[in-house]
Amino acid sequence: MSAKSIISTQHHSQVFSKKQEEELSEYLKSCCLLNYGLTTVETRKLAQAYAGKNNINTPATWISNKKASTDWLTGFLKRNATLSIRKPEATSQACSAGFNEPVVSLFYDNLHNVYVKYKFQPHQIWNCDETNVPTVLPPPEVIAVKGLKQVFGLIH
Repeated sequence: MSAKSIISTQHHSQVFSKKQEEELSEYLKSCCLLNYGLTTVETRKLAQAYAGKNNINTPATWISNKKASTDWLTGFLKRNATLSIRKPEATSQACSAGFNEPVVSLFYDNLHNVYVKYKFQPHQIWNCDETNVPTVLPPPEVIAVKGLKQVFGLIH
């Protein structure tokens, strides 16, 4: 027997098989690509629910806390190198819904009409929206595909 044949592919305390972890990983990737990245806590709850539905033996703390441990999540992310914890862009639902071609075209049409009517000089134009009052709360970190340019998460 060669040395390679006795090397275990799974740690003795690992909860999920490689195939099950691949399923979880694919689900997290698809959620991310659908602009619904799951937070670390949601991912841990998902793992506990997945284990429960598939009758997989889990540590007692998973059952009492109703979520997987942070150690499990750390190991899961190390074993699935295509996933990482990322900070999504802070965009409100109203901003993203209102940013479409008809609305933007109307804005620039109105802006042109005002410029023509009042004949503003460049030194008379000011940006008055610099109030520094945040209208969008910072989103929580989500699990996303590594290397993805933009990451989105829903505001909960």
